[in-house]
Amino acid sequence: MPDPGEDPSSTQSRTGLTMNVMLKEYNPNGFDDQINSGNGSPKKKSRNRLIGCITIAVVLGLILTGILGSVLGTRSNKNKLADGSEDHTAAGSGGASTGKGGKLWGVGGNTIKTEDGHSFLYNNTFGGTWVPIPFNDTARAQGDQPSLEETWDYSKNQMLGVNLGGWLVLEPFITPSLFKPYANSAHPVLDEWTLCETLDFADIASAGLNWVRLPVAWWMIETLGNKPSITGVSFKYFLKAITWARKYGLRINLDLHAGPGSQNGWNHWGKLDTISFLRGIMGIANGQRTLNYVRTLTQFISQSQYKHVIPMFSVLNEAQTGIIGAGAMRSLYYQVYQMLQNIGGAGTGNGPFMAIHKGNQNTNTAAMNSLKPCQQLASSANSTLAGFSLSISGEFLLAINDCGLYVNNVGSGTWFEGTYLNVTAPDAQYKQVGSCHQWRND
Repeated sequence: MPDPGEDPSSTQSRTGLTMNVMLKEYNPNGFDDQINSGNGSPKKKSRNRLIGCITIAVVLGLILTGILGSVLGTRSNKNKLADGSEDHTAAGSGGASTGKGGKLWGVGGNTIKTEDGHSFLYNNTFGGTWVPIPFNDTARAQGDQPSLEETWDYSKNQMLGVNLGGWLVLEPFITPSLFKPYANSAHPVLDEWTLCETLDFADIASAGLNWVRLPVAWWMIETLGNKPSITGVSFKYFLKAITWARKYGLRINLDLHAGPGSQNGWNHWGKLDTISFLRGIMGIANGQRTLNYVRTLTQFISQSQYKHVIPMFSVLNEAQTGIIGAGAMRSLYYQVYQMLQNIGGAGTGNGPFMAIHKGNQNTNTAAMNSLKPCQQLASSANSTLAGFSLSISGEFLLAINDCGLYVNNVGSGTWFEGTYLNVTAPDAQYKQVGSCHQWRND
């Protein structure tokens, strides 16, 4: 054992010191050839040389054994990886093994093992890569798309995404199975505060998409008063969403879908209610609370470990400007804009891209709506691009009517059948067009 008072940084290790002494002692050039007695005598030298040779042979043997063991161990591991006996992601090609049956990265064709022990085939045929390393931003959704650590060029790269609605913020028409069992009860479920489930982000990337829109609600951060919210649960799954998106190279457009006081009064706010956001007794207070939550989320997603995965922030979903007032909304958006720049900085790569999403709902005919992209929306988008920023088109729907279950709300009728707002008290301005029977059966 070394002297406790000895500084290991200023002296050689005991092993190194012993080896140096041993080699010097048995080095013939280190002895006095004129002395024929004692340790330097020819007889002693012959015996010492023999001991030295034996010692060196033993050392070399140990080193050789270590090298052979390492080589044989590597070959054994390779054989195990080849037959899939240890590696659950060995199908296809991919990165180096982690030594625990996993890979540092992979491609389409790999078999990926999930947290709960199940496995699935990563069926990405577009050249995408997956990287399970925590906080590693080198994955890409498709081979021709930039990786997360590379800059997304909004003028060149095409955004192809899907909305993850009905997950962290429930909406009856997106997840009707959660509401249908209670439709005929004494107190039917019309809205809900939050519920979470696992999503397969791998399928999103495999479908050729590169973005996801992730709606969240203010109660993900905190709850106040007697609101029946589940605090903190959705935040855990929000973190999972970031992990899954990062793993498969997907970018997130974070959408504050529900603000305090409800910016639109609809069920995806969590509760059907009147609008008390920037209007009414609690309007200003709810507006300030919204700014506080926007600040909290912006500070979180502007951190270096998250900013590449969440480069866009939709600050408030479908605020009813016609009811709240355009002036009040413009003032709020300007404060948010300044806040985002102060927190994340200005310029490319600094802070999240701010997205404004106003509600656009109409009852025009299909013939009229089919002409809108060319006759109205294109010129509006060009005007916005020239004077403000780019426009992102979303929430596309292939339905040609509103016959989907709970599209208008639980218990509400349809425009198609002339029963909107509800069957017992329909709005007279919406005349019946047809029956939803065949559409719901299909």
